[in-house]
Amino acid sequence: MHGSSFGRGFLDLFKSGRSSESEILHLMNEKYDKEYTNYTFFIHFFFYFLIILPPFFELISSIIPYLLSITIVRLILVIVSLLKKYKLSYAIYISGVISDALFYIIIGITIQSHPSIENFYLTNAYLMVSSILILLYSLRLQKFSCVFSGAYFVIFHIVYVILLPQSIISETQLFSRIFPIITFIGASVIGSVFIFNKRRNLSDLYRYSEERRAMQQELELAKKVQDALFPKESKIHGLKYKYYRKNPNVIGGDFFDF
Repeated sequence: MHGSSFGRGFLDLFKSGRSSESEILHLMNEKYDKEYTNYTFFIHFFFYFLIILPPFFELISSIIPYLLSITIVRLILVIVSLLKKYKLSYAIYISGVISDALFYIIIGITIQSHPSIENFYLTNAYLMVSSILILLYSLRLQKFSCVFSGAYFVIFHIVYVILLPQSIISETQLFSRIFPIITFIGASVIGSVFIFNKRRNLSDLYRYSEERRAMQQELELAKKVQDALFPKESKIHGLKYKYYRKNPNVIGGDFFDF
């Protein structure tokens, strides 16, 4: 039962929501996109730790320009998010492709310069950790963010495998060379589920708030009707009187007259 509901939920990623849901998701999308740009700008600095790790340490002069390029691309994305003059979603996708391609170039340079089995498995491990970059897209509300990033990571890796040194290809199995692709696909699926849950929760909150607002309007109308039933202040010769009425809620069940 849970499996079927999960499957239906995942398929809902490819369906268009109601206009009211689309409206609230559109309004919230910019907020989440800005959060994504801020997170990715700061998280990408962890790539600089590569220069103190084997086998990258010996190639500092070769890979630093690419790391600086990633920083520039991410900084431009942050600036675009602040200017509000351009469509941020396109800038996010473009910056993601460029930054992640530069990261793959760093890995490619390393394995080409030091083609050993040990370095191959080390770089494979770094590539699998880069699945976090795919999961970062789940901070957004765009349905296909994680699918898109997972797709271009798969393409990058296929090119990377094709360009591996012949010595590495002859000494490793195909499965070990393409294993990161499995992690990329898994990350894109998990990230898409996160996005679906976030979209659904926002839609539910919006629907509940709309229902509460409609109920509040009905209560206000009922209050006006109830207030109209109570006696108005009348002038009676020789008699002064006051009355006070307060309901515990918007409306109450008591009534009086004289």
